[in-house]
Amino acid sequence: MTTQYTTILKLALPVQGELSGTWGNVVNDNITQMVEQAVAGKATINSWTGNAHTLTTADGTTSEARCAILDLTDTGTSLTGAGSVVCPTQTKIYIVENNTAQIVTVKTASGTGVAVPVNKTMVVYCDGTNVVEGIIHTNSLSLGTSTTTASSILDEDNLGSNSATALATQQSIKAYVDAQVATADTLTEVLANGNTTSGRDIVASTDDKVQFRDAAIYLNSSTDGQLDIVADTEIQIAATTVDINGAVALNGAITGGTNITISGELDAATLDISGDADIDGTTNLDAVDIDGAVQIDATVTVGVDDTGYDVKFFGDTASAYMLWDASADDLILGGAAGLTVGGDVDVDGTIEFDALSGTGSVAVTNILDENNMASDSATALATQQSIKAYVDSGGVSSSLSNTLTAGNTTSGNDIVASTDDKVQFRDSAIYINSSADGQLDIVADTEVQIAATTIDINGAVALNGAITGGTNITISGELDAATLDISGNADIDGTTNLDVVDIDGAVQIDATVTVGVDDTGYDVKFFGDTASAYMLWDASADDLILGGAAKLEVATSATFGGVSNGVSISQGAIALKNGGSVSTLDFYCESSNAHYTRLQSAPHASYSGNITLTLPASDGDSGQVLSTNGSGVMSWATVGGAYSDWAILTTTANLAAKGQYICNHASTAFTVTLPAGSAEDTVVICNAGAATVTIARTSNQKINSAAEDGTLPQGNSVQLVYVDGTIGWFAI
Repeated sequence: MTTQYTTILKLALPVQGELSGTWGNVVNDNITQMVEQAVAGKATINSWTGNAHTLTTADGTTSEARCAILDLTDTGTSLTGAGSVVCPTQTKIYIVENNTAQIVTVKTASGTGVAVPVNKTMVVYCDGTNVVEGIIHTNSLSLGTSTTTASSILDEDNLGSNSATALATQQSIKAYVDAQVATADTLTEVLANGNTTSGRDIVASTDDKVQFRDAAIYLNSSTDGQLDIVADTEIQIAATTVDINGAVALNGAITGGTNITISGELDAATLDISGDADIDGTTNLDAVDIDGAVQIDATVTVGVDDTGYDVKFFGDTASAYMLWDASADDLILGGAAGLTVGGDVDVDGTIEFDALSGTGSVAVTNILDENNMASDSATALATQQSIKAYVDSGGVSSSLSNTLTAGNTTSGNDIVASTDDKVQFRDSAIYINSSADGQLDIVADTEVQIAATTIDINGAVALNGAITGGTNITISGELDAATLDISGNADIDGTTNLDVVDIDGAVQIDATVTVGVDDTGYDVKFFGDTASAYMLWDASADDLILGGAAKLEVATSATFGGVSNGVSISQGAIALKNGGSVSTLDFYCESSNAHYTRLQSAPHASYSGNITLTLPASDGDSGQVLSTNGSGVMSWATVGGAYSDWAILTTTANLAAKGQYICNHASTAFTVTLPAGSAEDTVVICNAGAATVTIARTSNQKINSAAEDGTLPQGNSVQLVYVDGTIGWFAI
């Protein structure tokens, strides 16, 4: 009776009494191997005819249509346009890898199919008629180590669900944003929107600014009752008369006029004090050059929150320094400067996300729930809730800077206010307006603060109150005194040269601190609250040293002791801790930190206790790898197995010891020659082709004790082991 085969997988169905003596071959070749191919086999599709390929089918032997994985490539003939792969009309799941340069559709001959994008992998399913997507629904979606899981995709034009776990469609996002900004797309409309004065005043919230040119030039109110006018270089007030109704606090010099003698102020080209200077108030110094030792008995503060300044300490070695880079929030040890730490250091860990992509060109690496969308990422998805919160808050679409040009009669970015309109800050008592023709009024109920290195006033200044906190009395020569006792503040515009400084109170430094110069540094030592604990910049060694119980901690939490998020360095031990993701250590490349090599801890669930890996005391030999003794003690070991990788042969070839070969020719017989064998050498040969393969001897060696060559028919395999000169190669 002729052997029958299954409809879908084409597996042999022998009946009773059939295939006598050959059941083993049928089970192994026509059943077991075919089932393995259907479950885990991969077919490489690289032959295209007219940009199409029909999967091969066969009863009881290998075929493309039976494989679980289809690898589509251009390694044979390349696709010149969109391609197609035609599968049989049998129920089957395929994993399709499109490694070509074209979109390829997997389909049946007369049915519909699924388009697989370039360089993407999809699961598709043939239902017997058509090919459809294998995964069309999921209850939730999460990327990488993201803590946000998307449970649905909603198309709501009003984003009414306001969900923190739902994704919004592009159409619903556009509809919602368009609805929110539809009535606020000109300057006139923005100024009138929510204006309590019923006019066109510009009303800024508590911490908002009116910005000009760049972020360093703006108007705002940093505290209640105070209007701040800030510029990074100069503020110029152009008017014939500047009328200031309150007191004026000057932080810099008044130039361009005659000397002014007023109570409490001295403006001098230089100030030379041969004795001690005792200043009860705050000393405001533009630059300090100290040639002697500095003794500070209280807290040293450089800048304020969100407004820091660079602090640079030079060491004894050329170009070696320690720099606090205020703009980058980084502590930098430059040149040959080193770091010695006696305590702990705590640093946040890192989070890395996998990518999510469709048929588009954007790979999404995260799902973020940020109401302010501060990340501004081009590769992250926003939750519906964060989009709604951002749009409801105004976003950037209705901001003053984005709408200045709309409806502006000046055709520029000017803010044009009507006759009696105001630019208001914080509350109605702080504003800028023009109360009379030719006059600009800057009004605050308590204080107007102008922050700039230079204030240039081109007209006369009428002062109705006292000037406090300004420069000293202007004199043409020097002030020489045995002692200087200042009950108020001292503001020195030039360099202050002090032989010895003893400061009993707090120190506030509002600009860069530089100790020494390149190649000539000085020691700086800060004592802590614990005995013998200190931070020392050792200029002669170019080292930053934390001595005694002092430790270095970098953490996101304000509480550093026993930190849970950060890096701790203490007495030679480094600990990486965090609260939400595994700890990582990244080693970046030399080119703009574009790439890194990462060492990463296992997740919490994988641990049963702490692990200690002890490295070997030598660097090992070439090709060796680290091996453990089972208790964490590492040593160098040589990697090697009994065989080399498989090789495909289609013509005559010389074999090598430990080689594994698959011979595959459809029609032409050919010869493979064994190597000159040594004891325990092995060779494995499989004949997958239709042609017979001759196994030839070399150096007059034998096969199974006989001085003759062997043959290997189709579908047969043999393992040969070299025994000795008498037996030669022994076939297993």
